[in-house]
Amino acid sequence: MIAYAAMINDKKELLRYTELVECYQADMFRIARSVLYDHQLAEDAVQNALYGVAVSFNKVPTEEDAARAYLLNCAKYAALRIKKSEQRIETTELTEVIEVSPSPDPTFEAIQNSNDYERLLNAIRQLSEDYQDVLLHYYVFEQSVKEIAKLFGERSATIRQRLSRGRKLLAELCRKEGIGNG
Repeated sequence: MIAYAAMINDKKELLRYTELVECYQADMFRIARSVLYDHQLAEDAVQNALYGVAVSFNKVPTEEDAARAYLLNCAKYAALRIKKSEQRIETTELTEVIEVSPSPDPTFEAIQNSNDYERLLNAIRQLSEDYQDVLLHYYVFEQSVKEIAKLFGERSATIRQRLSRGRKLLAELCRKEGIGNG
């Protein structure tokens, strides 16, 4: 952490970075470990996340809850990147990361229950950034609509609408690519 803190020149921001790390590092580790199921890899993920936060500290929200969500998301993304690069986790364990709540759309439900997670994640990446963010925060990070709205500074209704449209776009894209048919 000290090496990463050296990347921040402003003393006030350095103090804030240090406080955030001290406050949320344990939660970041817990999130990373829940994804990776490995103590050492979880520590690596947290370090990667802390480095990323230090590099782009100006992007960390100033509001406390939003800053917490940002740091935890950084840890989750770092853990998912490690998980992908390790490729030693069985596909069945990905179910715990991807599956959250059932969707009223049977096509989307079939996609969610599909064993082709890599193709599913690639399909999500083909959507516009607004839809990607909402779908990932809702289904992967298991955040509520209210939490996502607060994180992005949007109304809950806007997030619900993006989630609904994102599901439809993803379902259409997956139908075209044959994801979730088996």
